[in-house]
Amino acid sequence: MEYYIIKEGLMWNSILDILVEKVKQGVEVRVIYDDMGCVLTLPYGYDKKLEKMGIKVLCFQYADSCTVCQNKQQRSQENCSN
Repeated sequence: MEYYIIKEGLMWNSILDILVEKVKQGVEVRVIYDDMGCVLTLPYGYDKKLEKMGIKVLCFQYADSCTVCQNKQQRSQENCSN
């Protein structure tokens, strides 16, 4: 098991290519990620994109639009108060 901050880009896309290749080889690939922790690094519904590639996905702390909005407002207020 590895821990990694998922953000689309060279590193993650390289890993994702390998994971998709493993799915094609019949390996059961699973990804667990913190949806709230990735709210600024991944597009909404990224779990569905991975599932379409054959990867089993579990998101925890699922971020809905209200939660995301509140989180952004809170971060904005924290930045302004510093």
